[in-house]
Amino acid sequence: MKIYLLDHDFRYQSLVTVDEKPVHFMNRIGQPLSRGWTPLHLKVPEKKKELPPSDFPGFLPNAPVFSRRAKELFQNILHALGEFLPVTVNQNPSYFFV
Repeated sequence: MKIYLLDHDFRYQSLVTVDEKPVHFMNRIGQPLSRGWTPLHLKVPEKKKELPPSDFPGFLPNAPVFSRRAKELFQNILHALGEFLPVTVNQNPSYFFV
């Protein structure tokens, strides 16, 4: 059996919400979040912009963000384990996996 750990590499850019407010959805864990989901708007904070971009930027622990390309590559493997929810990263479509 293979076990994979989805983890952020801090040598690359990470993300925060555009308004830098906390994200409140943890009270819905265990339930589908796609119902009533409002896409988050994310950005690379100024202090992280000098780092290289990634198809898998860090955002929240255990809830990664995927670029469109990364979602296409991993969707068949991960679809039964969670949901890909739309977000925008610097106004580009991306996906939050929970």
